[in-house]
Amino acid sequence: MKVCFFCVTSTRSGIGDGFLSMVQALDGHPDLIVVKGGAYRVDEFGVCADNIHTVNFTKKNLGSYFSFSEWRNLKSFLKEKGVDRIFFYSTAPINILVNIIYRKAAISFWCHDPLPHPGEPIKSVLPKEIDLNFLLRSARCRKIFVASQYLKSILIDNRSVCDSQISVYPLPIIDEICRHGSLREWQARRYDFIFWGRIEEYKGLHFFASALTLLREQGAQFNALIAEADQLKNFCPLL
Repeated sequence: MKVCFFCVTSTRSGIGDGFLSMVQALDGHPDLIVVKGGAYRVDEFGVCADNIHTVNFTKKNLGSYFSFSEWRNLKSFLKEKGVDRIFFYSTAPINILVNIIYRKAAISFWCHDPLPHPGEPIKSVLPKEIDLNFLLRSARCRKIFVASQYLKSILIDNRSVCDSQISVYPLPIIDEICRHGSLREWQARRYDFIFWGRIEEYKGLHFFASALTLLREQGAQFNALIAEADQLKNFCPLL
C-alpha cells in the first residue's frame, strides 16, 4: 500500500513539528510518501527526496490557495506515486479539495480536537468544522486516530462515529514523561504543574490559572509553569 502522509503548514508550528517527528520515526519505509508545507526542508524528513512534494500555500498570501499550478502539481504527484491511502495529520479546509481532486485513495486522519474549544471564534471554528464533518462522512474514510479514550468517547457521543472506526494512540511525549519520572521523587521536582503548547485563552487556560491561584490562596504549596504565557501574562506572578 502506498501511503501519503499529508500536512501542509505555512509556518513552523507544534502541529508541523509533530508531523515531522512522526515521519522521522517511520524512516526507512520504502513506500513512505510525504506532502508538506514550505516551512520545512526536504532533508529534515529522512525520506527519499523523490517521495516528498512541497505545497507552497501560505496564510500571508491567500491567493496561493487558488493557484492552479499548485493543485495540478499536487494531483500529478499523487497520481505518479500511485497513492492508495492519504493520512491527513492536521485539520484544514484544503483536505476537502485534496479528497475531491484525487479520488483514487482512501483516507485516514488524526483528530486533534473532536469539538471546538469553548470561546473559540467562529472564524476559526467554521473552517475546521466543515473539514472535520466532511472527513467523518466521506465514504472513503477508513480510520480516525485520537490521543486518548476520552477523545474517542467524544467522537462516539457527539459525532456519531462507530467505535470500530477509531484507534487510540497516546501522544509520545506523555510516554517519555512517565518513563523518566517517578512519584517517589516528587520532593525533588522543580515543578508540580507544567503546561506547554500554543497558548490562547479560548482553550480554557484562564480556568487552569484561576484554579492554581485559588489553591495558592488556600495554602497549597506548589510550583507551576505555563510555557510562553502570552495572553495569560497577568497570571504569571501568581503561579
